[in-house]
Amino acid sequence: MRENVDSLQARIVLGIVLRRTSPLHELLEHSGKRKGALIRRLLIVPYVPPLPEYVDDLLGDWERFLHERNTFPDLIQCAVMHEQFKAIHPFLDGNGRLGRLLITLFLIERGRLPQPLLYLSAYIEAHR
Repeated sequence: MRENVDSLQARIVLGIVLRRTSPLHELLEHSGKRKGALIRRLLIVPYVPPLPEYVDDLLGDWERFLHERNTFPDLIQCAVMHEQFKAIHPFLDGNGRLGRLLITLFLIERGRLPQPLLYLSAYIEAHR
């Protein structure tokens, strides 16, 4: 029963990521709307995320990788999955927080974590 609940949670979060807006992101300051226009801050940054017109295809590739089995050890796949999500950067705000949540749900879904014990967002925010 617990496995079914955990798997359902992981599928719900994946569905949220792939939709145009996210209920989780509505709680955040910028409402979590997916990038629909090229918006850049006037800062020098080491990484520029993909253009909005590529985000849907990139998320599709990311989802296929997420569901692959037996290609990589689970922990390696989890790290790559997280880094790919951060690189795609599908939301204007909250990508890091959602990415950390995806790590937890991935590890639960793969049986590596018995329950969600690794919610680090509050700690990370407090100790920036």
